[in-house]
Amino acid sequence: SYQPVSRKSGASFASHKGGNAMGVGGGSGSVTRTTTVTYGTKSGATGGLGNVGAIAETGVKTILSSRVVEKKDMQDLNMRFATYIEKNRFLEAQLKSCEQKLKELQDKWGVETANVKNMFQSEIREVRELYQESEKEKA
Repeated sequence: SYQPVSRKSGASFASHKGGNAMGVGGGSGSVTRTTTVTYGTKSGATGGLGNVGAIAETGVKTILSSRVVEKKDMQDLNMRFATYIEKNRFLEAQLKSCEQKLKELQDKWGVETANVKNMFQSEIREVRELYQESEKEKA
């Protein structure tokens, strides 16, 4: 069981009339004040600090419970953040894969389209020449 710790401290104060602070020369009187400070609480329903101790204990419990809640909230936020980062990395990997496939398709179809374009370019040129000749004949 917890035992309270008490400490007594004393202080003397001098008052003076017409003399110095030490009470020399003139009327003097001294007052002694003793203060008792108790740390902790006594065990039992009616001890030590009484209501103040109960309030302090309630405050401590409130602080501890709020810290537990804050810790859980931080753990939840940390988990959400880790999930977000993992999803972000997955999406970046997918994007990189899609970009690679697009580049491969562009390279493949780019060469084939260039061949087709060259093949039809000559036919288009011939058809234009025939069209221009027929326009000249009509005129």
